[in-house]
Amino acid sequence: MAQLEAARLAWGLWADDIRQLAEQHLGISDLLDERVLDDPGYGRALDIGGPVGKAVAAAVAALRAAGGGEGCGGVCPCVAVKAQIGSPHP
Repeated sequence: MAQLEAARLAWGLWADDIRQLAEQHLGISDLLDERVLDDPGYGRALDIGGPVGKAVAAAVAALRAAGGGEGCGGVCPCVAVKAQIGSPHP
Protein backbone atom coordinates (compact mmCIF):
# COMPACT_ATOMS: atom_id res chain seq x y z
CA MET A 1 0.00 0.00 0.00
CA ALA A 2 2.97 2.27 0.50
CA GLN A 3 3.66 1.99 -3.24
CA LEU A 4 0.09 2.98 -4.03
CA GLU A 5 0.35 6.00 -1.78
CA ALA A 6 3.67 6.85 -3.46
CA ALA A 7 1.87 6.70 -6.82
CA ARG A 8 -0.78 9.11 -5.57
CA LEU A 9 1.94 11.44 -4.29
CA ALA A 10 3.77 11.22 -7.62
CA TRP A 11 0.61 12.33 -9.42
CA GLY A 12 0.33 15.30 -7.06
CA LEU A 13 3.92 16.32 -7.69
CA TRP A 14 3.44 15.97 -11.44
CA ALA A 15 0.28 18.08 -11.34
CA ASP A 16 2.13 20.70 -9.31
CA ASP A 17 4.87 20.78 -11.96
CA ILE A 18 2.16 21.41 -14.57
CA ARG A 19 0.78 24.24 -12.40
CA GLN A 20 4.23 25.81 -12.19
CA LEU A 21 4.63 25.60 -15.97
CA ALA A 22 1.24 27.26 -16.41
CA GLU A 23 2.26 30.03 -14.01
CA GLN A 24 5.48 30.58 -15.94
CA HIS A 25 3.61 30.64 -19.24
CA LEU A 26 1.10 33.15 -17.89
CA GLY A 27 3.77 35.21 -16.13
CA ILE A 28 2.15 34.95 -12.72
CA SER A 29 3.54 33.83 -9.38
CA ASP A 30 0.53 34.08 -7.10
CA LEU A 31 -0.62 30.56 -6.16
CA LEU A 32 -4.16 31.88 -5.71
CA ASP A 33 -4.33 33.52 -9.15
CA GLU A 34 -7.35 31.86 -10.75
CA ARG A 35 -6.06 32.42 -14.29
CA VAL A 36 -3.87 29.35 -13.84
CA LEU A 37 -7.03 27.26 -13.41
CA ASP A 38 -8.07 28.31 -16.92
CA ASP A 39 -4.88 26.83 -18.38
CA PRO A 40 -5.92 23.76 -20.42
CA GLY A 41 -2.82 21.73 -19.50
CA TYR A 42 -3.27 22.30 -15.81
CA GLY A 43 -6.99 21.61 -16.11
CA ARG A 44 -6.27 18.23 -17.72
CA ALA A 45 -3.69 17.44 -15.02
CA LEU A 46 -6.29 18.16 -12.35
CA ASP A 47 -8.93 16.15 -14.21
CA ILE A 48 -6.67 13.10 -14.14
CA GLY A 49 -6.53 13.32 -10.35
CA GLY A 50 -10.07 12.04 -9.87
CA PRO A 51 -9.54 8.76 -11.71
CA VAL A 52 -6.08 8.35 -10.18
CA GLY A 53 -7.48 8.75 -6.68
CA LYS A 54 -10.33 6.34 -7.41
CA ALA A 55 -7.93 3.77 -8.88
CA VAL A 56 -5.65 3.95 -5.84
CA ALA A 57 -8.63 3.66 -3.47
CA ALA A 58 -9.96 0.66 -5.42
CA ALA A 59 -6.56 -1.03 -5.39
CA VAL A 60 -6.22 -0.47 -1.64
CA ALA A 61 -9.70 -1.91 -1.08
CA ALA A 62 -8.88 -4.93 -3.26
CA LEU A 63 -5.63 -5.53 -1.38
CA ARG A 64 -7.41 -5.34 1.94
CA ALA A 65 -10.16 -7.69 0.74
CA ALA A 66 -7.51 -10.16 -0.44
CA GLY A 67 -5.78 -10.01 2.93
CA GLY A 68 -2.98 -7.81 1.69
CA GLY A 69 -1.66 -4.45 2.67
CA GLU A 70 -0.43 -3.14 5.97
CA GLY A 71 -2.94 -5.03 8.06
CA CYS A 72 -1.89 -8.43 6.70
CA GLY A 73 0.93 -9.19 9.12
CA GLY A 74 3.54 -8.71 6.41
CA VAL A 75 2.18 -11.50 4.18
CA CYS A 76 0.69 -9.78 1.18
CA PRO A 77 -0.72 -11.69 -1.79
CA CYS A 78 2.06 -10.45 -4.05
CA VAL A 79 4.69 -11.82 -1.66
CA ALA A 80 2.99 -15.22 -1.68
CA VAL A 81 2.87 -15.27 -5.49
CA LYS A 82 6.54 -14.32 -5.74
CA ALA A 83 7.43 -17.11 -3.32
CA GLN A 84 5.40 -19.63 -5.35
CA ILE A 85 7.13 -18.74 -8.61
CA GLY A 86 10.55 -18.49 -6.99
CA SER A 87 11.09 -14.82 -7.81
CA PRO A 88 14.50 -13.56 -6.64
CA HIS A 89 12.98 -10.11 -6.07
CA PRO A 90 11.48 -9.24 -2.68
